[in-house]
Amino acid sequence: MTSPWRLAARSAIRSAIAQLPPDCDRIQIKKAIDAAYPFGAREYHPYKIWLSERADAFHELGLLDPKKPKPKMPKKKKPPINPDGVVDGQLSLW
Repeated sequence: MTSPWRLAARSAIRSAIAQLPPDCDRIQIKKAIDAAYPFGAREYHPYKIWLSERADAFHELGLLDPKKPKPKMPKKKKPPINPDGVVDGQLSLW
């Protein structure tokens, strides 16, 4: 299931691209996509989703250097768990 943040970001990017004239240059496309940011403040989870979808669109449109791979979101590290099944550094209530 795709998140509502991701769907809103994709829709905003598609709308921005659809409104551009066919003879626009790369800079105009980037500016139009950046101006189409659909969420409030540029922070937290919605902004990270936006950056991910923006990068996908830039790669699909050939706006980035093809030699550079698409940036990947870093994986979250799982906290170490001791043999008792408790996350290290946390106390058990029982």
